[in-house]
Amino acid sequence: MLVTHDQAEAMTLASRVALLRDGVIRQHGTPRDLYLCPADHDVAAFVGDVTVLPATFRGDTADTPLGPVALRTRHDGEGLVLVRPEQLQPSVGGVEALVAAVEFQGTSGLVHLARAGDRYTARWTAHLLAAPGTTVRVRVHGPAVLVTDTASPDAVRSAAGPVRQDSNR
Repeated sequence: MLVTHDQAEAMTLASRVALLRDGVIRQHGTPRDLYLCPADHDVAAFVGDVTVLPATFRGDTADTPLGPVALRTRHDGEGLVLVRPEQLQPSVGGVEALVAAVEFQGTSGLVHLARAGDRYTARWTAHLLAAPGTTVRVRVHGPAVLVTDTASPDAVRSAAGPVRQDSNR
């Protein structure tokens, strides 16, 4: 057993991880389980960056400001979905967004997108990085990480502490 506060160390070295908060195990499983199927918003944000999107659930799809997003389980009504920055990918059929800034990181980079007054962060491979000021089309690839029944992003922020809409780490 290894006890660490370093998320990267836990996620790369362990075959099983137990995430504790306030002395309570919030989730345990493989690193892949914690990243792709987190038990709640806190677990999702602790193991990686998240983007919070308001959504209208229609069965196995959520309608969001970035277009439709697949859901792992069926839901109907209103709420929030969480997606990872690497899920926001360039797509010919996606929604338009303005590239506000780019952080080059070698083999990949962070692309800060602006759309309808909101900001989102995407992680793209280096050869896909667009120049700031460019208009691109993006869509969410893959299912939402987490579906919540919370009514607004502000409620998630207040429940989880300071969470930026585009990232928390």
